Amino acid sequence: MAEKRKPVLTVLLRYQGKVKSNKIELFRASDFDSPSGKNSDRLFRLRVNGKWWPSNEKQKFFYKSTVMHIINKSVKI
Repeated sequence: MAEKRKPVLTVLLRYQGKVKSNKIELFRASDFDSPSGKNSDRLFRLRVNGKWWPSNEKQKFFYKSTVMHIINKSVKI
């Protein structure tokens, strides 16, 4: 079944010389059964290479600043 939600942002990361790129998609938490509250419109959920990240259920939704920190930490230059 195809995903009906549309990502807010899609980022493709590719290291020099690598053929395969990594795809990171951001979805608004309001598109899911997110925790209700005034901050739910500022939360996002991540999908990396077609799989929801993180795979555990402890924390599914992140603020934009946390998402940028995760992306910065994942890039190894």
